[in-house]
Parts: sequence; C-alpha cells; structure tokens
Amino acid sequence: MTCPDNFTVPLPPTRSHEFAAAPVSPEMAEMAAFIWNAAPPPSRAELDERHLRTLLQPPHPELDHAIEGGTVDRVLDELAEARRRFNPDATFNTAIERAIACGRFDVMRLLMENGVPVNTDNLEAAARSGHIPILAYLMKHFSWPIDNVSDHGLTMLTFVSSLLSQALHILIHVIDRLAVEHQDMVAWLLSEGADINREDAYSETPLSCAAKKGSKGVFKMLLEAGADVTRGAPLPGSLLREEGNANLELTKELLARGAPVDKFVGEESPIWERAGFQRGTALQLACDGSHRNLAAVRLLLTYGADPRLNHRLSNDNQADVDSQDETGFTALMSAVLNKESSEALELLLDRGTNLEMADGED
Repeated sequence: MTCPDNFTVPLPPTRSHEFAAAPVSPEMAEMAAFIWNAAPPPSRAELDERHLRTLLQPPHPELDHAIEGGTVDRVLDELAEARRRFNPDATFNTAIERAIACGRFDVMRLLMENGVPVNTDNLEAAARSGHIPILAYLMKHFSWPIDNVSDHGLTMLTFVSSLLSQALHILIHVIDRLAVEHQDMVAWLLSEGADINREDAYSETPLSCAAKKGSKGVFKMLLEAGADVTRGAPLPGSLLREEGNANLELTKELLARGAPVDKFVGEESPIWERAGFQRGTALQLACDGSHRNLAAVRLLLTYGADPRLNHRLSNDNQADVDSQDETGFTALMSAVLNKESSEALELLLDRGTNLEMADGED
C-alpha cells in the first residue's frame, strides 16, 4: 500500500480558543469546583489521631512527657488539661499503658485514683515491663487467679516465659536487662503459687513457651524448678528458636530428660481444635522447608523419632503409622517436597522409611 501524493496530516489548532468547547452541565461544574478546592488528603498521623479519638483515646503528648519524667503534680495538671481539651469521657487508658511501660507505679496509681480506668490487657503490659509491684497490684485489683487463662488464651506464667523474643532487636544490654527481669518475674509467679505445669488454651506450658521464645535463663530455671518435659510441646518449640539451625542445646537437654520425641504440637488444645491448625512432630518440623534442620533430623532419629507419622488436623488418636490421607504429610513427604532437603531424605530412607508413602500409594 502506497501513500497518495496529496496526503497531508492535519495539525492541531495553535490556540486553545480554536477548539470547540464541550458543553458542561451545572453538576459537572460543581463537582470540578469541589475537587479543585478540596483540602489535601489527611496524613497518616491525622488518621491515627482520628482513630484514637473514636476510641476515646485522644493523643496526649504533654501528658506522656509528664508520665515519663515529671512530678505527680505535673501529671495531674496535664491530665486535667487533656480532659478539658478533649472529650471529658475519654478513658486515657493509653496513659496507664505509658505509666506501666515507664515503671511509674506511683503515676499508675495516681491515674487510677483520678478516674482513669484499667483493663485486663494492662496485666500483660505489666508482665512485659518486668515490674513485679505493678503486676502484683493489678492482679489484686482484678482479683486475678494466678493460674487464670486470659482472653488471649495464656496464663500469666506462659506469657512471661515467652517474652524475650519480643526484644531481640533491641540493644544487647537492654536484652540482658529484660532477660533478668523476666527471670525475676517467673521466680515471683512461682513463689506466689503459679502451677509450673499449667497448660494454657494452646496446650502450652511455661517450659514449652520458654523453649520456643523465652530466654535460656528462664528455660533452665523452669527445668530446675521441676517443670515436666512431657507436658506441652517443648521439643518442637525448641526448633522454632531463631538460632535453632545452629544451636540444639535446648533440644538435647529436653531429649536427655525424656521429652516425648513423637508428641504433636497442640494436642488437646481447644483453640487448635476449633481452628483446625495442622499439627506436626519435631521431626516433621525439622524436615519442613521453612525450618529445615539437618542436625535436628539426625538427633531426633537417634532418639527414635518415627518418620512415618502424619500431620494431624484434628484430635485423631487413631492416626496410623505408614498411612496418609488428606490431613497432611509425613516427615518423609516433607523432605521429598523440599528440594533443599536431599540429605534429610537420605537419612529418612536409611531408617527404612517406606518410600511408597511419598508417592501416595497405599
């Protein structure tokens, strides 16, 4: 196809008034004016402030500063000013949280005496802060039984035993301080009669929580105080620590003390039952791609771990070895599916695991 000799490309008008004006309705004109004159979208800080106000928790930086380092008189002045500026019905529970975090027992009591309410979430905040007098005061205030399970499914001792991991990215001397404070908190709870083997709603004991998340000092303290290694699931928990691939110290200690090598996580847990969480053994966890740990596979097999057991989705006490169904995988299947677990697969096969199970055959 050729272009004709007289073909020309029409050029656009050089002046805007040469364009034909499109008719604009009054509604469109009104919308355009609204958009043109609209204020810029709110910032993240403004949105956060609006959210706090809807919760009757208006921001109060001056009150926060007084709580952190001011006198009690200054705290009272700033509280009165905040109530004057904002909704007088505001609860200001965030001020209680600030006082707990700062260890200001005197300020927390002052706020409570002046109508600032506390709630049971403040109990966990007090435990997290490591301040025993504050926690003791709040437990007495709420008549809180020491082995009570909270709305979050935890006992006070399981919660405190798992606290160190929340501080792993803080400066090392702060981590050390928190570890010591949490050991003191655990010791205090035990001295007050807390059951060292009490399971929470997740079927976790203080020891299994410490094995998974807590400090090694708390872990050893619980063992020395007589924690039962057969309760909860401390063995799988020990493989979930951040240093789990390089350090099997806790795993070896648990096995040496008789921890059940094939126990499933979450056994008899009402929360795990309702949610249908998949539950596995320590060996299945060690063969899994996200937690691959060849040293742990060797160690667990040495202690007789059964590689033929299935994951569980329900409380099925009749789960057969060398059988599989829609409920999950065996350790062997996990190793087969994980391309980086060829060495783990060889170890499992050396133990005589039925290879046909990985192919889905009966």
